[in-house]
Amino acid sequence: MAAEDLNQITTATLALTGTLVDHVIERMHPDHWLERPAPSSTHVLWIVGHLATTRDLLVQVLGARSERLDPLFAGGCPLPADHAFPPPAAVVARWREMGARVDHAVRTLSCHDLDRPSPEGFPTLDGRLSGAVAAAVFHEAYHIGQLGYLMRWLAYPPLLGR
Repeated sequence: MAAEDLNQITTATLALTGTLVDHVIERMHPDHWLERPAPSSTHVLWIVGHLATTRDLLVQVLGARSERLDPLFAGGCPLPADHAFPPPAAVVARWREMGARVDHAVRTLSCHDLDRPSPEGFPTLDGRLSGAVAAAVFHEAYHIGQLGYLMRWLAYPPLLGR
């Protein structure tokens, strides 16, 4: 597959997941950002912040400079207390910023870029940067599923379908 085709598919998929996250953001009542179905579950605010943080990491992997990675939104760690989180507006602003940055980074990839080895420690499907991009897209889809579940649990309409 040519880099242009992969870039188009990746950009379209990231745009779709971005649109779905934006739907959640637009619909979310201020009292629901930190609601979770169980004490060890994540909430909408964490998921949106985590997706912004992982998009930031993808931008770095693709060779662009980044300001920071927020450890508050790292995966695989216990969720901090609710008072540790910034307000939703700050998390949403970071999400939107990283959406624009990741879109630009993916659109400018070449075939040569995609064939480079993936950085050590970054998830990849094939050891190359192309596999790292594919893993990042899969990762977002996973969290979109979580957001879809949380939206239904909070009595919002489904993100897709009906």
